[in-house]
Amino acid sequence: MPVIKNFAAPTSIAAGLHTLQVVGLAPNGSTRVLDLGVRVVEPASASSLAKTGVDLGSVLGGALLVLLAGLAETGLQRRRVVATA
Repeated sequence: MPVIKNFAAPTSIAAGLHTLQVVGLAPNGSTRVLDLGVRVVEPASASSLAKTGVDLGSVLGGALLVLLAGLAETGLQRRRVVATA
């Protein structure tokens, strides 16, 4: 399974596949070398962010229509009661 870690890279590094080489010392003093394949990508612009949440315009518009329909029905019921009395 690949490990994904985001970090800033210098702008002088071109986007694409690269090799990151880590060199260090083992506890016994021998040299250890680790080569890691990495992918450098262009930074995401604000317009490419994922859209999350709910579009409240349509939800509130629908709720307003239901409310108005309920008020209209209540008004009609009151007129019928007055007319028959």
